[in-house]
Amino acid sequence: MPLIEQLKVARDFGFKIPDTLISTDSLKIKNFFKEHDKIIGKAVKHGFYSQQNLVKIALTKELSEEHITDLASYAPIPMIYQKKINKTYDLRITVIGDKVFPYSSFFTGTYYKPG
Repeated sequence: MPLIEQLKVARDFGFKIPDTLISTDSLKIKNFFKEHDKIIGKAVKHGFYSQQNLVKIALTKELSEEHITDLASYAPIPMIYQKKINKTYDLRITVIGDKVFPYSSFFTGTYYKPG
C-alpha cells in the first residue's frame, strides 16, 4: 500500500499522525518548515531522480535550513514533509495472510533510512 494511503488509513483508524505536507511547491514547503521546529522529508515513491546526468536519491531525513533554501538540489520530486517526532523506537508490523510479524528497533541517535 502506498505511503500516502497508509497515512490516510492510519488517521481514519484514530492513529496520531504528525502534521504532514505533500508537495513540490517550494513556498508551501518553506512555510511548513517555518511552522515547525524540525521536519522530516521522505519521497512519495522511491526517491530516485536524475540531475545533470546523474541518478540521485532523496533519502528520508531531518531537513535543515540549507535543504529548504535549496530544495531543487535536495529533492525536485514530490515529497512528504512531516513534523519530526522524537522517538525511542520504531515499530513495524507486517501481516501476511493470518500471520503477524512485529518488529521494533531502538534508536540511540539520528536514524536515516532509504526513502
